Amino acid sequence: MLASILMARKTEYVSVVFWTALCLLASIGVGRLVLDADYSAYFAKDDPLYTEFKGFQHEFSRQDELILLLEAGPENTFPLKGDSLSRFKAGLSDLPAVKRVDGYNPNQFESAMSLALPHKAKSVNIGFVSPDAKAIILSVSFNAEAIKGTKALLESVSSVNRYIEQFDIHFTPPFQVYYSGALALNWQYASVLKHDLSWFIPGLAIMFSVMLLLVVREKMWLLGIATSSLITIFLTLGLAGWGGFILAAISGFIPVVVVSLSVAYAVHLYFGWRNALDEGADVQKALQHSLSINIKPLFWGALTTAMGFTLLVFSPSPPIQDFGKLVAFAVMVNFLVNLTILIPIAKRAKPMACSQNVSRSFFARIQVVSWHYRTLF
Repeated sequence: MLASILMARKTEYVSVVFWTALCLLASIGVGRLVLDADYSAYFAKDDPLYTEFKGFQHEFSRQDELILLLEAGPENTFPLKGDSLSRFKAGLSDLPAVKRVDGYNPNQFESAMSLALPHKAKSVNIGFVSPDAKAIILSVSFNAEAIKGTKALLESVSSVNRYIEQFDIHFTPPFQVYYSGALALNWQYASVLKHDLSWFIPGLAIMFSVMLLLVVREKMWLLGIATSSLITIFLTLGLAGWGGFILAAISGFIPVVVVSLSVAYAVHLYFGWRNALDEGADVQKALQHSLSINIKPLFWGALTTAMGFTLLVFSPSPPIQDFGKLVAFAVMVNFLVNLTILIPIAKRAKPMACSQNVSRSFFARIQVVSWHYRTLF
């Protein structure tokens, strides 16, 4: 009964209008998405320790800084009385994103406090120059707009990094620079996320495409699976934008999780359809048969998966809470999209006789290769 309703032409029209309207609404939310690269996003805003920390920063007019540790090469020291380091600081200060550079002052190096701490000292002043002049610490403060948002943060800190690399080429003696501080953490945090997603998502897309093309030969099924996955991802991102969800590093892998689950559910319907065709059913009957045997397992599988991700709302970290909510939403939406979008597209598929043979041949070859290169423990 349900299969007949889902495959009815009237249901198709209603489904197209319904999902198109939701996608248009979601497009507004997608425009509001902001990726938060700040490490503080992982702390609950009502946490007492976090509140005290932000209060301290506000009271003393402090902001997160980029800490630079300059270390001279072996058997070299920094020329403290020269103007080389002054030029280095001046160049840093001239960068558009930089507000102030604190630390080593060449005019007061005699009174500069040592980086070395006396053993069992009761009162210690921490300075910026090591006793042997082999290491210097600088603190770089940025303009507020220069570190607001992931893109601005990456460009601002990268501009400092590029300047240092260029300066080091002409500086004698050469030195090594090490980064520390909150902004260094945020910079690496965003850089690693950008790097991972830049190869992981395309790699995943290629892998899924190759696997599906080898196993699923019917173009309409491929179109239906791709359409269902894209609608699910788009609606999930739209919900994130409308709901003001915190998108941190972990959120970048939401599309990966969603596409993986979407393809897995769709393939269950496909193989149910192929098995019915092999037993002599026509296209429509085969699709109805696949729905009848798979709809309950897919529903309970989607429900339990969504419930599992929903448990992440008990995490004390807001981005992890939002990650669980978004994936749970995506799983249930994908179940509905498969029934109302994938099925109407798949019913127009023309079965290819080689489909099952290709899949069997492909997996048979994998089995042979795996057995040949097996490892004994």
